[in-house]
Amino acid sequence: MKTRCCIVALLAVGCSLARGAELLDRPKSLFISPSALWNIPDAKIREWFEHISAHHRTPGSPQRIDALVLSDIADVDPGDPSGSSARLLATPAAGMPTNWCHPLNHKLDVIAPHFKNFDAVYVGTAHIAWKGAGNAYDTGILDAGFRQKNLRIATNALDRFIARYPDLNFKWYISYEANLNCFTDPKIKDAYVAYLAELCRQMRARREAPILWSPNCWSKFDSLSETNRAALVVSLKDFFARVPITDLHYQDFMGGSSASGPYRFTPQDVKGYYDLLAGLGGPRVRVNVEMFVVTDLKSFSLAPMSHADYVQRMRDYDKLQLPLGASWEIRYWYPAHQGAAPCRGTKP
Repeated sequence: MKTRCCIVALLAVGCSLARGAELLDRPKSLFISPSALWNIPDAKIREWFEHISAHHRTPGSPQRIDALVLSDIADVDPGDPSGSSARLLATPAAGMPTNWCHPLNHKLDVIAPHFKNFDAVYVGTAHIAWKGAGNAYDTGILDAGFRQKNLRIATNALDRFIARYPDLNFKWYISYEANLNCFTDPKIKDAYVAYLAELCRQMRARREAPILWSPNCWSKFDSLSETNRAALVVSLKDFFARVPITDLHYQDFMGGSSASGPYRFTPQDVKGYYDLLAGLGGPRVRVNVEMFVVTDLKSFSLAPMSHADYVQRMRDYDKLQLPLGASWEIRYWYPAHQGAAPCRGTKP
């Protein structure tokens, strides 16, 4: 009886530690950006995945990594005058034209053997950089020609990925992001509908699977007036009624705003947007944890967040009961999460 009481007491302490001040991590999924890995040694990339397999795949563990999201899979072929041909970041399979693949960046070759170690793999596309005034989210998206070029290169990238990995069971990810605060402008919202509804249709024509999207909100939630919040709800309900996105893992903007002084996001801003988005009755909503800090605002240089800040973010979101989704990204997660057992001894 005494032994049994001791076991019960230990279990109670364990649960308290998991949910209380000692919480060090929470389950999530991870993004990886193959196009950003060109200067990272293959051995380092393999080290990330081997570490995940060894320490972050136990069912029910607070450190579990569930899914992997490829934020992009190709770049634009500079040899195509139309600018709408993609070069897959992989070596070509037998029978594939060599110009379908990038001549030097083959990081998908390094990542692909580890697909089997995740619950799911989400596959993104490619998109063209906007070079005009404003940005791609508030000005570029209004340009019908720009939308069509992006649609062509996105579908071109998808076809080349499927040809390269014909037996892979995967889900979809939309690489083109958005600032959802702009959706109170009907022109911007309708332009996104025009682009993303067609992209979703093209994706599902190739493979019927869930579709994930990870947009952003750039305005602090507590800065929005009640009128603006109400207008945003109406606009987003209309948007998601017309675009068949199934999963929305919105960026917490805690990293992106980290050098913005009084405009820095807080966990309460993240909670505010979560409640608004989850209340729409549309896609399943989770939080994309930005695990980086801005070290130079002018160049938007990034570095991994500190381990202490990582742990605090996990605790804040646990307290607010925010479900975590695909988070940005594996390059920043790997050093940021170091320090929590069993990862204490691994090299960042």
